[in-house]
Amino acid sequence: MFEPPPIKGKVLLFGLHDTGQVRIMSRIGLAGKIAGTFINSKLTALLVVVSILLGAGAILLLPREEEPQIVVPMVDLFVQMPGATAKEVEERVTGPMEKLL
Repeated sequence: MFEPPPIKGKVLLFGLHDTGQVRIMSRIGLAGKIAGTFINSKLTALLVVVSILLGAGAILLLPREEEPQIVVPMVDLFVQMPGATAKEVEERVTGPMEKLL
């Protein structure tokens, strides 16, 4: 396997090109800098543990109700029109009621 030589003062990235040749990329973006900071930091493990503990505490301390009382504004109307088609019921009953409500 190819081992890049150590270089002081400049970070180089090595990637494998489609042709099998090694490509040298010298620019690291913002995300790469942030990732490098977290990878090399000793506080990363502590942040992970604190995050897990906070999440577990939030789950355990979150109040919950077995059967919450939720009010949903809804009306059920039943209209009987023997012999009428669905189109007639829609025109004569449903349409005017929707306009009123």
